Amino acid sequence: SPLSIRVPPSYPARELDRGITGQCTLRYDILASGATVIVQVTQCDSTGFARASLAAVERWRHQTIPGVAPDRIVNRGVETTLVFDLQD
Repeated sequence: SPLSIRVPPSYPARELDRGITGQCTLRYDILASGATVIVQVTQCDSTGFARASLAAVERWRHQTIPGVAPDRIVNRGVETTLVFDLQD
């Protein structure tokens, strides 16, 4: 189901100050309500990036699936990679 709200992660201050770039891959499930649940970091270049990525993805919302119980998982194991690049 398409993303309707994609909150970008905040660049962690410690990594920003040190000029550190990197990326973070997360896996999550999507409920019929559009909410992301069971968000897990599968690979990440730093704990700061992991925290920032989790905080962002937990706020993402996908399109709702009408006629399905809102708390039912409609998509499992969705993977996404967030890139932290100082050029942004």
